[in-house]
Amino acid sequence: MLFFNIGCILTATILVFSVKKALINYFNLLLIIFLTKKYILYIGHIIFN
Repeated sequence: MLFFNIGCILTATILVFSVKKALINYFNLLLIIFLTKKYILYIGHIIFN
């Protein structure tokens, strides 16, 4: 029973870390897309003015 509980805790911990990592990657991706768009608009503004 003790081993079963340890297994559950380990599984839960791994899941939480995976979700956290996925969320961080997702937010980084959104940030990169946002910054890239801003950068492209900025460059376009300079070129067309």
